Amino acid sequence: MIPKQYLQFIEQVITATEEGKAKWKAVSNDNFILKTDKATVSVSYFSDDDRELTGYSFRYTNLANNKQAGFVTNHTEEDWNLMNRLYVVAAASANDIDKELEDFLLDITK
Repeated sequence: MIPKQYLQFIEQVITATEEGKAKWKAVSNDNFILKTDKATVSVSYFSDDDRELTGYSFRYTNLANNKQAGFVTNHTEEDWNLMNRLYVVAAASANDIDKELEDFLLDITK
């Protein structure tokens, strides 16, 4: 479950990403990071086959003092959609999907 302290923050990060103000980077195929001079936010996808769960991990790190906080949510929880949205926009940003899709359409319409 997403702790209430994070809800508005996550919504604002999603909005900043969708508006192109925030640019994510891929750490791996399932892990994305957003970095400023002072802090990082990361979101990653996980799958636990034994427990039949999939979910997301969220971590905030203050780079100056190395304070970290975060949480994990899974697909059985009601706030799953918000974390899924964050992950999807982070992945799209990290992979420059707007440019990728534009280039693809140019290729197929030649």
